[in-house]
Amino acid sequence: LFIGLCWAMVKFIYRDIPLEDDDAA
Repeated sequence: LFIGLCWAMVKFIYRDIPLEDDDAA
């Protein structure tokens, strides 16, 4: 459960501040 929460947080942060755009590359 904790892993899922962390993943959601990471995804949210990345969406707000994308450090590395693998999709773009």
